[in-house]
Parts: sequence; structure tokens; C-alpha cells
Amino acid sequence: MRLITSRTYSDLEVKMLVRTNKKGEGLATNKLIIIIICVIVLAAVLIFMFRGSINNWIQNLPGYGSQEDKEINVTEDRPGVSRLCKIRVAELVYDKGKGYSYLKFEGYMSKLYLSGKSGKEATIYADQDWEIDDAVGEIKNGLVSIYNEILVQSGARYEEVKNEIPTNALMKQLNGAYYYESVGNLKLCRDEPVK
Repeated sequence: MRLITSRTYSDLEVKMLVRTNKKGEGLATNKLIIIIICVIVLAAVLIFMFRGSINNWIQNLPGYGSQEDKEINVTEDRPGVSRLCKIRVAELVYDKGKGYSYLKFEGYMSKLYLSGKSGKEATIYADQDWEIDDAVGEIKNGLVSIYNEILVQSGARYEEVKNEIPTNALMKQLNGAYYYESVGNLKLCRDEPVK
């Protein structure tokens, strides 16, 4: 029978084993440092990306200060918000070629168009083809106002556009109308007909 004896290592072998141990420990430490640095960089990037929204999010947490409810009257000075379009005076039809919204009255496409970013604030012009277009009215705060010269059918402005504008009855219906926006439709409406 043989006896198992423990092996003895020479000094050189011991030094080599110690070196491998140190190298192995170094690799583990380097990986840990790299992971910690990556997490810090990732956290910094996320903080910079969402900094504004984090502040808002924290301020909206319950108990972050007193936030009292406020009642806001959304119908005040905002025509068309709470109203339905009871009487449609005109529909706004966008012409991509010219870049304007034209007014369409009950199947009749007029030469009146809006210049402005929206129907709530715009000037109403009469398209005079090759001549300079003249303003016949405006929309402010969503309410249509036709110039008095056009309504009374007199004056230089009226003489310039009388062949391009709809009938006087339609222009009177248009005066005092309000801008109404629904899904896919832009209209000018009234609550009651003009008498």
C-alpha cells in the first residue's frame, strides 16, 4: 500500500502561484470598477435627460407642498368652446395650392379666404385673381367682424370687391359668426339667424 504524501513546492513555484493569485484578483477588481463606472455614467445621462420632468414629477407628488384646486371658467371669452354649431354659416376649406382656407357657403365656394395661422385670429380677404386682394373683415378671439363698408354696400373698399364677395345677406350672416372647430371640420357658425 502506498501512502499519499503532500507535495512540497519549491520557492519558485510558490512565487508563481502568488503571482497568479494577484493577477486573478486584479481582474475581478477591474471588472467591478468598470461596472461601477458604467452605472454612474448611465445614472448621470438619465438625470440630464429627465432633469426637468423629474422636478415636475417630484413637485406633483402628494404632500410636496400645498396645491389648492382652482376653478377655471373655460367658456368665458372663448366662443365656440361650450357651444355647438347651431347654424352653420360657412365651412372653411383648405386649398393646398394657394395655402389658404376658403369660405364655402351651402354648396357655393366663395372667393373669400382667411390669412392667418388659425381661424381664431385671421383677416378675411376677397381673392381678386390678378389684383391685390382687399380685406373685407377679420376674426378676433374667434368672432367674425365684417367691415361696415361691406355691410352697407358703399365706399371704395366695397367698390373694389363687390364682384368677388357673396350676397349681402350672406355677408350679414357671416358678421357676428364665431369660429367652431370639431373633428375634421372648421366652421363659422351662429346661434341665431340674422333678421
